[in-house]
Amino acid sequence: ENLRKVLQGEASPEIKLQNKTILIIVESPTKAKTISKMFGNPTERVIKGLNCYEVPFGNITLLVTASKGHIFELTTDKEDIFGLRFLNNTAIPVYDTIKRCPKCGKSFVSSSNVCIYCGNENINDRYKDLVSLIELAKEVDEVLISSDPDTEGEKIGFDISLSVLPYLKVLNGNVKRMRFNEVTYSAIRKAIESPTDINKKLVEAQLLRRIQDRLIGFGLSNVLQEKFDKENLSAGRAQSPVLGWIIERYREYNNLKSTFCELELSSNGKSLKVSIEAKREEINLKIGDKVNVKKVEEKELELEPLPPFTTDTILSFANKYYKMPSNETMEILQELFEEGLITYHRTESTTVSLTGQKVAEEYLSMKAKELFQPRSWTSEGAHECIRPTKPIDRNTLEQMIYEGLIDENITKRHLLIYEAIFKRFIASQMKKSILKNISYEIDLNGKLLSTSRNVKIIEPGWTTIGYIQIEEELDEKLEVKSIKFVQKPKTFLFSESDIIQLMKEKGIGRPSTYAKIIQTLLQRRYIISKNNKLIPTSLGIQVFEQLSKDFGDFISEERTQYIEKMMNDVEEGKKEYFPSLSELIEEFNSKIKPHLKPE
Repeated sequence: ENLRKVLQGEASPEIKLQNKTILIIVESPTKAKTISKMFGNPTERVIKGLNCYEVPFGNITLLVTASKGHIFELTTDKEDIFGLRFLNNTAIPVYDTIKRCPKCGKSFVSSSNVCIYCGNENINDRYKDLVSLIELAKEVDEVLISSDPDTEGEKIGFDISLSVLPYLKVLNGNVKRMRFNEVTYSAIRKAIESPTDINKKLVEAQLLRRIQDRLIGFGLSNVLQEKFDKENLSAGRAQSPVLGWIIERYREYNNLKSTFCELELSSNGKSLKVSIEAKREEINLKIGDKVNVKKVEEKELELEPLPPFTTDTILSFANKYYKMPSNETMEILQELFEEGLITYHRTESTTVSLTGQKVAEEYLSMKAKELFQPRSWTSEGAHECIRPTKPIDRNTLEQMIYEGLIDENITKRHLLIYEAIFKRFIASQMKKSILKNISYEIDLNGKLLSTSRNVKIIEPGWTTIGYIQIEEELDEKLEVKSIKFVQKPKTFLFSESDIIQLMKEKGIGRPSTYAKIIQTLLQRRYIISKNNKLIPTSLGIQVFEQLSKDFGDFISEERTQYIEKMMNDVEEGKKEYFPSLSELIEEFNSKIKPHLKPE
């Protein structure tokens, strides 16, 4: 009788719920497997080559699978220009499925059924994955698309929703968007119970960025390739000013030099190394001389913890302290997120949710309950800060990996990043520290050098988990152990850490592109990384000088900041898509198109 009612559409909500099947589509296979295991012991199926995990959730049957990222991308076929068709003064992007050649290893987007690079006929076409998703959609009442919670994820969701909606087994079946910032049971359950619609503003923002990439990126790149007669050259709105910063700093590093006095002084039997800009005649000291130390101020220093990590700060931290390239850090963050160990990692926000505060409270209740001080660290941004999803420190995580409870693919590099995120977050939810701080003046024969040091912890607060350096007080007199005068640059070469901080400060790039911009400059051999410092190559300098000559205002910081803000405004619904697109087209037609070689 219940079956008859279901078939005739007369069933009560309870009966319908008992027979409901939901397909959840995430981006990565790892995340699909992680989520399915949260609801029990899933049955693994393979649908036309695509892995799918089937598991019960109360009265619902869940099918969990992965799209493996974008299925469609802008074509590289000619069209009018760069995969775009122009009609009525607007640009229409033309999409096709992404293809990859196993022979030469290159990906391409074209209507061609053979590799456009090597001619191989045996290519892998993402269309096959789309067919698998459609086959799964035929089995279910509802599809929940859970690609990553950003503009790229929204476009992936939009494409899949259009593709599978006509094939649902019920006429009025739903295709909805499922959003979560952490891969935990409670977050996934809440997202299943409260799905939303595709956010068209985010889709429009992604379309606008891709069209800009084609008009501006492909446009500038074609101009460079023609001028230099090299096919591997590229340029872009964001990467060009970043290249300019690196070149400018390199020139300052080489041209602005001064004399520095470097001394090794002895205090309490320990070595103290100091450096001060000074000429030989200004510091008349020799080995064995004593210098006077004056205690200027002694105070109690209240030290608040740092806020939790955002994308830019974790990339900078990993590069500065672990010498880890930003693209490697991003890969590790993605894998930690997919394993359900950290929250979503492409974020500009330091905000901590109540759920996050409870994670810290639970951990500190076992360690130092009296030091817990919840903070929301509220800031702008669509997402939360980067934080652990569970009260599990590095030692516990290593034990769980050893016992087989966590994926053994978590390496020591993953543990380094996880530990940094965990400690920074827990410290951000602890009481301030109070330190004894002393300021000194060291008299180097009339040349005064100011310094200060923390000499004692009065109230430990967050320093029980976060590191702070404690040093001994200085003697009233210090002995000169060595002295030398050297010529060295007055400034330093940029590291990846410095460049990421600059991009954040100047509003160029975004969390998802910081690492990609640096990686592109390295891949194009415009810069090299030596001893964790970024150095421009002669090619990079030539390319930048050519771009500055032909497109100076166009690739300036100011114009790049303006365009970045415009696209953010479209994403937030403050600006409309078509007027913004028209502005990009007009800019392309007036600035770049005249430089392009006629077809």
